[in-house]
Amino acid sequence: MGHETVARVTHIGDKVKDIKLGQLVVVPFQINCGICGACQRGITAECEAVPRLSAYGLSCLNGVEYGGGLADSMSVPYADAMLMPVPEHISPVYLAAMADNLPDGFRTVAPYLALHPGAEVLK
Repeated sequence: MGHETVARVTHIGDKVKDIKLGQLVVVPFQINCGICGACQRGITAECEAVPRLSAYGLSCLNGVEYGGGLADSMSVPYADAMLMPVPEHISPVYLAAMADNLPDGFRTVAPYLALHPGAEVLK
């Protein structure tokens, strides 16, 4: 359980370069490498480096269990690509929807506004 996660980094792996110990981060729920073709196009749900439907906090949809944000800790396999640092002055309470709801809203609206600048979003 728990796919909308804000966390504090408590351990860092050898290959992590951009994330710092103690940093407050938003953890996207879709596991993604950030470098494959799908990730580079912004389609992280289709990441080519992990099995389809790889995600935190959802029932095991593909035979791989990743756990979720309600655990005491969680492992993030592509920390530099996945973790989104948060400025210290922003409360985690305001960020809960960043890992799921906000990106869904953005993906629903942004492509259409790009095609029709200035168009109404809601009627």
